[in-house]
Amino acid sequence: EEEAEIFVGSKGLKAAYIRMFGETPSVGEWVFLYLHRKEYAKESDIFYKGMLTWLKTKRPERGIANEEYRGSKVVFKTVKMRYVNFPIPGNIELFQEKIMIVSWSTKPVAFLIKSKEISDTKKEYFESVWKIAKK
Repeated sequence: EEEAEIFVGSKGLKAAYIRMFGETPSVGEWVFLYLHRKEYAKESDIFYKGMLTWLKTKRPERGIANEEYRGSKVVFKTVKMRYVNFPIPGNIELFQEKIMIVSWSTKPVAFLIKSKEISDTKKEYFESVWKIAKK
């Protein structure tokens, strides 16, 4: 069954992550595309540092980010990262049949979609970029 939800603000974003990982947070791989931009880097860094304290799961994690993110102070030691120097669609998270698109506007907004079809096509894109991204 396909569905979609919208979450607004930092608390909404936290709720979206909790909803995305649901009852099986350690089953499946979490992959993401992160577009690092100076205008929201501070806010997103604070959020993701905090996420390490409340989202405790054991699962494989891989991420692709633009080169600007390389050397960031917020590094998840459990995440295998690769970097690209070409435009990527950001900020997209994939877990099981769920896709989350995050906008770091004045107030963060997350769109959480449950769709096997959309998830599969985004995962194919991720895998093709992963092959050419730099460690």
